[in-house]
Amino acid sequence: MNLVGQRRKRTSVWLCAAFAGVCILGTGQVEAAKMPKVELCHFDADEGVFKKISVSGNAVQNHLANHGDIFPASSNGAGTITLDAECNEVIARNVFSRAYIDTDRDGTYDPQVDVEISELVDTNMDGVINAGDTVEFGQYPKTFDPCSLPPDADCPDLGNLTPTSVVVTNVFSATPNSVIVQSASGSLFNWENPGGLEIVRLGTIPEQILFDSFLDQPNDAITIPLGGEADPSDAVDITRPGNGANDYFFNVEINLAP
Repeated sequence: MNLVGQRRKRTSVWLCAAFAGVCILGTGQVEAAKMPKVELCHFDADEGVFKKISVSGNAVQNHLANHGDIFPASSNGAGTITLDAECNEVIARNVFSRAYIDTDRDGTYDPQVDVEISELVDTNMDGVINAGDTVEFGQYPKTFDPCSLPPDADCPDLGNLTPTSVVVTNVFSATPNSVIVQSASGSLFNWENPGGLEIVRLGTIPEQILFDSFLDQPNDAITIPLGGEADPSDAVDITRPGNGANDYFFNVEINLAP
């Protein structure tokens, strides 16, 4: 083989090797560009339900923006649809009435900041206060100025209520200003906000009551004796003169149409 032929052969071998390297490198880059699969909840318009699907990580934003998909165990941007981990729609239970410590002092219940004292929950989800609904309990203020913002989990100014819930057996009042229900043991639970007052009663064996007199009534009160169906962790018996203000140590909201 002459010199020219030898050079051509060496050049050909080098080009093939270089091409193979490029192919291998290109394949590696493609593999590196692949992203893990991501699970999404995709709405099946034909069946009217969300279904769990897996898509490339590269396609997630397109699905979220253009297909209306939602991540499992989350809500859509408007908060109107909430799904569980299997893409089943979660039906939110309605809260008919609530007493809470208004920790951020804005007059509106915020579950991320404020402290729930008691709630009347539409447990049977029929939209009406009736037997089968539940009164659910959280914590209660032991002073008129409980805790810092936000309250610490071990805040000494808060007591705990147990059990966590009781079942309603009778309804005595269900208006925008007064909700009164009874349990099987005879305990009464009520949430009231008539004419510049706020009252919550956590049971009558013995009576446990919070009273915010922010207009012309003489005293605010926290009376939480030990014992009873909503059993407190600490007894409290405090009164003080009303100051003409809607104090944040507890607020009442009733979510019923006039």
